[in-house]
Parts: sequence; structure tokens; C-alpha cells
Amino acid sequence: MKINKQNIHLWISIPIVVSAGLSYGFYPDVFLELQPETVDERNFNKAIMGLYFGFATLWALGVFKKSFYKPALISHVFLCCQWL
Repeated sequence: MKINKQNIHLWISIPIVVSAGLSYGFYPDVFLELQPETVDERNFNKAIMGLYFGFATLWALGVFKKSFYKPALISHVFLCCQWL
């Protein structure tokens, strides 16, 4: 698939979610003002980062492979509605 009006929202969301995952997993104290004090809290943040990377990967597959477009679209709607 190429960039078209049908999947432009996925193209826009991929770098946003990847950068949010990186900041949440590696620099939560700088961007989110979180202070993880225990190993469990740091691991929880990195698990959330992994979920964000998983969503971004699914969306990238949805952009490039037509069979992944519908699951990518559904997951995009659920993740974006969570942020509202």
C-alpha cells in the first residue's frame, strides 16, 4: 500500500506512538514526571513501552499489507479512544 487518504492516520500515528513508548519506557521522569522507585515500577513502564511498540508494528503492517489493515484500524480506534 502507498500513502493515500485511507491510511494517512496510521502513517501519522506510528512515530507519535513510538516516541511516546520510548519516553515512557526509558525517560518517564523527564517527560511524564513519574519517579519509578522500584524495579517492578520500571519494568511496568517498559512493558507499556512494549505494548506501544506492538501497536506501532501492527499499524505498519496495516499500511504495507492489505490483510492487516482491518486489525490495524480497529486497534488504532481503541488506542486513540483510550487517550481521549
